[in-house]
This record gives sequence, structure tokens and C-alpha cells, in this order.
Amino acid sequence: MAKKLTNLKITKVSLVDEGACSAAHITLFKQKKGGSEMTFEEMMESLSEEQQAIIKAKFDAQNEELEKAKEECSEKEQELEEAKKAFSEKEEELEKVKQEKKDLETKASETEEEEEAEAEDDDLAIEADSEDGVTKAKKELTEEEILKNVDPAVREMIQKAKSEAEVHKQAVLKMKEEKEIAEVTEIAKSLSGVGTEETQMVSMLRKAKSLDVELYAEVLKALQVANNIIADSELLKEKGQSFAGNDVDAWSKVDAKADEIAKTRGVSKAKATNIVIDEFPELYQAYLDSLR
Repeated sequence: MAKKLTNLKITKVSLVDEGACSAAHITLFKQKKGGSEMTFEEMMESLSEEQQAIIKAKFDAQNEELEKAKEECSEKEQELEEAKKAFSEKEEELEKVKQEKKDLETKASETEEEEEAEAEDDDLAIEADSEDGVTKAKKELTEEEILKNVDPAVREMIQKAKSEAEVHKQAVLKMKEEKEIAEVTEIAKSLSGVGTEETQMVSMLRKAKSLDVELYAEVLKALQVANNIIADSELLKEKGQSFAGNDVDAWSKVDAKADEIAKTRGVSKAKATNIVIDEFPELYQAYLDSLR
């Protein structure tokens, strides 16, 4: 039968796995009225020295772990601040590179516009400077000034782009050269009657074309006329005819007219001959008729 105990004063509490009376069910009540709350020191004093040592050891271990955790947290916070600072510096460097690239593109565009304006204003002066290497040196100096204070990463990017552009340019020039050689070779084959070796004829025509397009056209036309004349003369030989009589007189008229035009217009004899063929076709036709 249940008992009710009142006005008890508990002086000792033992912490055990199982009480001496396992079947007893004890309910403790505390009055609202009464003494003041116990402090941690009072609670520790109420315990035995052995119990105090165990609790103190637990507290010390917890405090050590807490201090260690605080130190690790502080180190992580410091690392985080350093990472934020490094990230901010990288962002500033990136913005600087972007600005330098933008300034470089702007300056390059302005330089290109200035060069185009100078070319339009004084084309002959720029051409003369180019022959002496002045324009080229000036351009290289400008690029050097632009790249001198540029970030190394941007400078490397620009130099790589220039190298790739140069490779592409050389490839295009090579293709153009091969195409030109093929075209000139076909023309040289058609002038086989002149008696010049094909390789020499190709070299001569390419050189004339590189020097002056108009000169090339005049030389080519003169060679074609000579080739036709030689072809006609070979035909006459096959028929047992020779260059005598009317054919000589007919050509002398063409030649005399060419001398007159060369003197009055101040052009070469070859160009004058072409002019005679174009402006006085009847003289050339008379010469061709005399060969038949």
C-alpha cells in the first residue's frame, strides 16, 4: 500500500544503475515556496569529491573542444576573408584587362582610321614612304607603344592572333601566286612561237605584271603580235614563200606609223605598234594580206 512521506530532508543522492528496491516507485514533489535556487557552485559542493572530479573533467574536456572549435572557426573565417580578398583582386585584374583590351581596340581603330585618312589625302607620299620603309617603321613603333604597357596575357593573345593572321596571309599569298603562275604558264604556252623557253617566258611575264599592269598588257600584246607574225611566216615557209616584196612594204608602213606615234605621243615603240594595230587596223590587215 502506498505511503506518503512528508517533510523529508534529502542529504545524499546516489547515482546508480539500479536502486536497492527495484519495485519501489517514488515520486518527488517540490514546493513552490521555499529557499533560493542552487547555484552551480552549491550543486558542486553538495557532491562528493569523486563526483566533482568526474563532472569537472567532463566540463574541461568540453571546454577544450569548444576552444579548439573556436580556433578552427577563426582559422576558417580568416581563410574565407583571404579567399574573398583574392577573388576581389582577381575581379579587379579582370576588369583592368577588359578595359585595357577595350582601350587597345579603340586605339587600334583610331590608328587605322588615321592611316586611311592619310592614305586618301596623300597617296603618293605614303607610297614613297612605304618604299623607304618609313611607314612600316612608324607602324611598328605605334604597335610597340600600344603593347608596351598592356597586360602580359592580353599581349600574348594579340601576338598569337597576329601570328595566326600572318600564317593565313602567307597561305593566301601562296594560293594567289600558284594561281598566277598557272595562268601565266598557259599564256607562255600559247606564245611558243616566239622561241623563248617556257620557264623564262613565265618569269618575264610575272616580273612585268608585278612592276606595272599596263606595261604587262603592252608586253603581252606585243608578244602575241610577234607570235602571230612568226606563225604566219612559218606558214609561208611551208608554202615556199618568203618575206619579200609586198609584205615588207606593208610592214614598213606599220613600222613607219609606229615611229611617228612614238615620237609625237612620247611612248615606247612596242606601245606605238599596239596603237597602230588598234587605231589603224587597215595597215595591219594589209600586212597580213601580203603574207597570204
